[in-house]
Amino acid sequence: MPADRPSPLGRRRTTLAAVLATIALITAVLPGAPAAAAGARPDFKAPWPCDEPRLYFHHSTEVVNAIDYNVIGSSGLGTPVLASAPGTVVSAQVNGGYGNEVVVDHGGGWSTRVAHLSAFSVGLGANVAQGQELGKVGSTGNSSGPHLHFEQIADGVRQPIVIDDTAMRYDGGTYTHTGRNCGVSSNGSTNRAFVYGNERHHFEVNAAGQLVHSWSNPGAPGPQSDIWTGSAVTGKPAAFVHGNEQHVFARTPDSNLAHWVWYPGAPNNLPVLDGWNATGRVASDPTGFSFGDQQHVFYRTSDGKLEHRWWDTSEWRISTDVWTGPAIAGNPVGVAYGGEQHILARTTDNKLAHWVWFEGIANNLPAADAFGTTAGEVTSDPVGFGYGDQTHVFYRSAAGGVQHRYRDASEQRVTADTWPGATTVGTLLAYTYGDEQHLFARTDTGALAHWAWYPTAAGGLPVLDEWSPAGTVTTDPAGFVAGDRQNVLYRRPDGRLENRYWDASDAAIHTEPWNG
Repeated sequence: MPADRPSPLGRRRTTLAAVLATIALITAVLPGAPAAAAGARPDFKAPWPCDEPRLYFHHSTEVVNAIDYNVIGSSGLGTPVLASAPGTVVSAQVNGGYGNEVVVDHGGGWSTRVAHLSAFSVGLGANVAQGQELGKVGSTGNSSGPHLHFEQIADGVRQPIVIDDTAMRYDGGTYTHTGRNCGVSSNGSTNRAFVYGNERHHFEVNAAGQLVHSWSNPGAPGPQSDIWTGSAVTGKPAAFVHGNEQHVFARTPDSNLAHWVWYPGAPNNLPVLDGWNATGRVASDPTGFSFGDQQHVFYRTSDGKLEHRWWDTSEWRISTDVWTGPAIAGNPVGVAYGGEQHILARTTDNKLAHWVWFEGIANNLPAADAFGTTAGEVTSDPVGFGYGDQTHVFYRSAAGGVQHRYRDASEQRVTADTWPGATTVGTLLAYTYGDEQHLFARTDTGALAHWAWYPTAAGGLPVLDEWSPAGTVTTDPAGFVAGDRQNVLYRRPDGRLENRYWDASDAAIHTEPWNG
C-alpha cells in the first residue's frame, strides 16, 4: 500500500436525510465493575458482512454508547448479523425491549450484544468464530423499524464502540462505516489462506503430495506447521472458515475430492477427513466458500463441466448439480458476497466464463455469461472480488499484462481496462481492504508486484509498487487481511515460506519467515 495513501479507516459523513428507523430502549446501565478492570479490548470487527456499508448514528435518548446500524436505502430486514470477535454465546433469547438478543462473551471481561433480531442462528453455549452468523436483522422488542442494535460491554459497562479499529462518532450526526468482518481474504477469490479468530492459516501441497498447514498466532512464539494426513493430494487446495470450523478441499491423484474439517473438540484435536462422494470426477483444483449455513465446493470435470457440491447443515447431507454453460479449462474460482455466489473460469477457447446465483433467481438456476470477453483474451485462471455493488475480475492477457473487468449492478454493464506495469506469471491474488482494491502477482523476474486502487487515486488509476525484489518469489501468492495488516505468502527460491505484510500502524512493508 503506498505510504502517502490516507488510511482506509477514514469515515465518510452522510446527510441527515438518511433516516434510520429506531426508538430508544429504556434499560438500566448494566451492573458490574469499572471498565478499567477489563482486559485489552478485543479486535472487534463490524457485526455485518465484509465490504458492506452501513449508516449509523447515536441519539441523545439511545441506550448509553449503543449504536444503531442500517442498510443504506433498505430496511435491511433479514440481512446477516455476525460475531464481531470469537467467543461463547451467553444469551440467545427474548429480553424485554431488546427483543431477540444474542450476547457473546469474548473473554477478558468483554462481551457484545446484538438485538432486535428477526431470527436466531446460534444457541446458548455455542462457540462462535469471528464472522459467524448470530442471527438476522429484525425489529423485535422496542423498535420502530428493522435495524441492527449493537453494544460493546466491558465488565458490565457499555463502552464507546470501536470496530475495524475505527471509533464510532457520538455527536448526533449520521455517518457511514464500511465493514471489515472479512474472514477469508476480504471478499477475495484466492482461498488457500484465511483468518480464524486471531490465527492466520495457510495451506499448500508439497512435492510429496502432503497437505501442509502453516499457521501463526500473534500471541504465540512464531509461526508453526504440521501435515494434515489421510490422503495424498495434488494441485492447490481450497480453504475457508465456516462458523467455528476450518474446511480444506483438495484433488487427489485419482481425481477424487479430499475434504478435511477441523473444529474445537475434534477427536484427538485432529482434522476429520472424508471425500464428499466425488469419486473420479475432479479434474481441476477445487474452489469453495461458506454461504449462510452451507459449505460449497466447485471443480471442473474431465469433460469441461462445472460441477457443484454443497453441504447444508440444516439438512445434514451433501447435494450436487452441474452449472450449465461453456466448457471450461484450468481451475474455477469462487467468490461469495452480498448474498450472491459467483464462479469464474477460463473457457476452452480462452474467454471468461462467469456464473452467478442468488436467492430468487429465475428457475433457481445460475446465469452464465462471458463478461464481455472474446476468444483468446484470457490466458490464466481469473480471480475477483465483490466491491460494493460491483463484481470485479482480473486475469492475465496473452502478453502477460493484467486485464480488469467489472460489472456495476446499478448500471448493468461491463467496463474493461488494463492495470499496466509488470509482466506476470501464474495466478493472481486479489482482495479488498476497506474501500481499496488490491492485486498481487508473481512477475517473470520473480518479484512480487502489487497494485492498489482507491477512490482518490490520482487520475483514477491503480498505483503499482514492488513488495519484494526480483528473484525472491517462486510460487503464486496467497493472502488475507488480518486487522490492520495485508498479508501475502509465497515460497522463496530456497523453499522457505515467507509472509510479507503491510501494517497500517507504520505504513510500512515487513517480512516474516513462516515455517512449513
